[in-house]
Amino acid sequence: MMKVSTIPSSLSRPLPGQPNPSPDTSASSVAGASLGETGPGQATTYEIVLTGGACSGKTTSLGAIAHMLRLRHIPVLTVPESFTLLINGGISAPGEIGEIVRADGTDNCAFQEELFFNIRKMRKRAQMMAARMNTQPVVILYDRAELDALAFHNHNCFDALAATENTTIPDIRSSYDAVMHLVTTADGAEEFYSDVTNVARWESPAEARASDARLFEVWKGARFHRSFDNSTDFDGKLARLLSAILECTGLDASPPSSSQSATQLPLALQGGTL
Repeated sequence: MMKVSTIPSSLSRPLPGQPNPSPDTSASSVAGASLGETGPGQATTYEIVLTGGACSGKTTSLGAIAHMLRLRHIPVLTVPESFTLLINGGISAPGEIGEIVRADGTDNCAFQEELFFNIRKMRKRAQMMAARMNTQPVVILYDRAELDALAFHNHNCFDALAATENTTIPDIRSSYDAVMHLVTTADGAEEFYSDVTNVARWESPAEARASDARLFEVWKGARFHRSFDNSTDFDGKLARLLSAILECTGLDASPPSSSQSATQLPLALQGGTL
């Protein structure tokens, strides 16, 4: 599943109002000439999506898994959830986002368009950073990705958005090395489900369970698709996730030669919210 970090042309679209990059500074020249070609400043990358229902531990897992991999001297880049960034940035007043996402009208289509292109731009930047790292391999961990929105707004507008980027929904799905689905705590651990720890969380437990199932379906067909339920405590869920990531990438699974445990969380992550 290894691939050399090259930037697809569909992710190289300039930002609005910006000129096309010159040949010397384009994303493709930064990443290298073609897939499978290595050279200075070029890194082999694994792109891994963390997805799943609300309050499943995705955001905490993002930081925790990155920390555990770095203890193994594996370089990691993390990409935060675009949806939360947009909401925290004021794109919707508190309490309104649930109504927008539940709706099937043009407000939702407009919001999903903004979300889709923001995810694409963040992904392009992460790929460019990985390509510039004079090391390999590099793991890029994403807190959700483009197809997550299909679980909430399954309109044909997504086909049009993908076409704008010269790609398709199936191609986006297969472009990631792995998709790790963390099951919402509303399914199997409802006592831990909360809608107050994240301003962008708007679902009731029943809605969270329903969207969790839809999220698993929209990513079916991904190259390495795994689900992690709540049959253990959160530490156990993290351990299973780490094991699957090491299996998917084929990277060294041996614990680091350090006094710090390979699964011990840094202080900043201890007690983190789901």
